[in-house]
Parts: sequence; structure tokens; C-alpha cells
Amino acid sequence: TIWEERFVGAAQDLVSLWGMGPNRIAMVGGRNNGVFVTWNGQEWTTYQLAPTPGLNGVWMRDADAVHVVGTYGTLATVDFETGVLTEDRSVAAPDLGDANDLHAISGDGVGHLVAVGGTLRYFVSGPFEGVVLTRELAKGE
Repeated sequence: TIWEERFVGAAQDLVSLWGMGPNRIAMVGGRNNGVFVTWNGQEWTTYQLAPTPGLNGVWMRDADAVHVVGTYGTLATVDFETGVLTEDRSVAAPDLGDANDLHAISGDGVGHLVAVGGTLRYFVSGPFEGVVLTRELAKGE
């Protein structure tokens, strides 16, 4: 009913959020360098993920692993508790090149993960291209 502004300690833009309940919320953003923010029910924690580029999308299958996507085709997983980022090397993704950013990520409880994006970062007359990446998550991922 009433929105309240909260200071979370992030100096960069926050673009996307996902929650697994009132005590498990993850947010991502940043323009040039990725930023990852968590809420554990008691405090906000901000992690600077440089040199990872800006992040645009976030999704959590469980309370610990946070899947993120971003500019320059960034695909990664971040540990909720530590903010440690690991590149998602299990994805047999094509080289997306500098023009393709990933904008959003989502999945389901069964283990399907989907990331989408395209060439929208460059303000040109086209041709614009979209990209969809999919993969199956391993158990516990």
C-alpha cells in the first residue's frame, strides 16, 4: 500500500531482484561493474563484483545459489552468503560477442534455466538480434 525507500548501501543502479521469502532477497545491478546485494532478514549486504560487468537479471532456485546474467553475455552463479561469484562454465553457450547482453534469467523447480537478451545496448538502426539460452540445472545447483 505504501512504498518506503530503503538504503541498502549500493552506490550503483539496482536493476533486478528475486526473493525466496522475507529473509532471502537478492538484487543485482551496476553499469560498468556488477553489484550484488542481499537481504537476510536482518541486514543488507552489498558486494562489488568487479571486474564482472554490469548485471541485469537474477533468479534463485534455492536459498543459496543465485543465478545472474548481464552485459557482454555474462552468465554466473553467486553464493548468497559470501557473494562469491563463479562463471557458469556448465553452459555450452555460443560466443555472444560484445554486442549481446543477457537481460533476464528464470527457471523452474524442475531444473530448467532460461536466459534471454540481445543487441539492445547499442543504439543503432539494427538489425537487432535476440538470443535465448537454455540448460538443465544439476541437482543442488
